[in-house]
Amino acid sequence: MSNPGVIKLASNDIQGHKLWIDDNIGESIHIHYDTFRIELSSKLFIENTARLKEIMAKLMNIDIYALDERFLFTAIDILSDDIDIKTKTVRLSELYVREENGPCNLPYCKRVLALKGELDINQTPQRRSNFYKQTNEKRLEDNLEYARRTDINELSKGIYVYTDQNLIIDGWHRAACLYHLYGDINVDINCITTKQQNKLREILPKNLVPPKKRIILYGAGKNGINCFKQLLNQGHNIVAWWDGAFTEIESRCGYPITAPMSLETDRFDFILITILNPDYQKDIIKLLKEHGITKEKILCV
Repeated sequence: MSNPGVIKLASNDIQGHKLWIDDNIGESIHIHYDTFRIELSSKLFIENTARLKEIMAKLMNIDIYALDERFLFTAIDILSDDIDIKTKTVRLSELYVREENGPCNLPYCKRVLALKGELDINQTPQRRSNFYKQTNEKRLEDNLEYARRTDINELSKGIYVYTDQNLIIDGWHRAACLYHLYGDINVDINCITTKQQNKLREILPKNLVPPKKRIILYGAGKNGINCFKQLLNQGHNIVAWWDGAFTEIESRCGYPITAPMSLETDRFDFILITILNPDYQKDIIKLLKEHGITKEKILCV
């Protein structure tokens, strides 16, 4: 008898390779990596997941249990580097979250507004990282209940930002719940940096991007990932990351990949096209100009 159904638990691209996990109901858990497949019972899958977290905690010397398991999956591009995680103190109002139209200051983000009863969070796009059949509202309610019974310092351990930017890559719900319950307090959060930043492959020509500018990346492939890390190391503010395949990719390095043309023109200084194929570059430039973006704002690698 064949299994009655298949539920896709997670999927991602890892440097050009396909990884996805299926729950084959009545059969087993399948872990696919390109054409390679591993079959595990549900019990063995859970046991190995717990063991993997223990190994990662020892290798990275951090409290891996403070991380959302879904973040470990979506941020694999960060975690595959030689990383360092340090604690820093910030006010909650200094934090930003990534939303459909770009970064938003925490006090005005949709989760905080929803907690205040000013917005129906279920009317916003359903997050693919939600648990199976979990609505946005239910996820927010679960986090709020958890926040009420958990120590503030314990909660803030689950908030992560990348490099010196205060843009949250994990812990959005925790931060919103903390702000809703306690106001604009100081909290200790985690800042992720790469130990080998000076060893990144320099792919951007010098002086291509003027210093300290608001940048949109167009293209989320391997070249886009290298550009992303290089720009952050140079102190630029990545305000959005676009790709036509945003529904499949979802995130890179902990940053959500969003649809092209999803940010107003006054919210950025330059768009950097990271795709090397000249034909694709021409098509993208044509699309950008059709949406009123001037050639002075368009850069190509």
